[in-house]
Amino acid sequence: MLLGLPIIKVNVVFTAIISICTVGWVGGYGVPIFARLVMKEENFKPGPFRLGKAGKPVSLVAFLWICYTCSVFLLPTLYPIEWKTFNYAPVALAFCLSLVMLWWVLDARKWFKGPLRNIDVVNGKP
Repeated sequence: MLLGLPIIKVNVVFTAIISICTVGWVGGYGVPIFARLVMKEENFKPGPFRLGKAGKPVSLVAFLWICYTCSVFLLPTLYPIEWKTFNYAPVALAFCLSLVMLWWVLDARKWFKGPLRNIDVVNGKP
């Protein structure tokens, strides 16, 4: 809510909020797609849905599209670029990612073990 308060005076804040949300949302899909692209075939255990031979090309196109859309959302939306028209999304995103990485280095890497696998659990029973 505090991040949204400047919208009252500066319209570009809304664009920055939408850009950051979109980059985070779409970028989250890019991580497993990229991991699948670089993972060795013998280390990959396919799930119930698989594209077969088309999997790698489709993953590459999807990853490139995600990179493109994330880049576009971080560009300025109005020209000429002035303080009133500047897209602050890259600045806010870099600040937040820096804080998260600092937190990881100083504390979270010592106790965070990753998500717990529960896909094999049915109604609470393995």
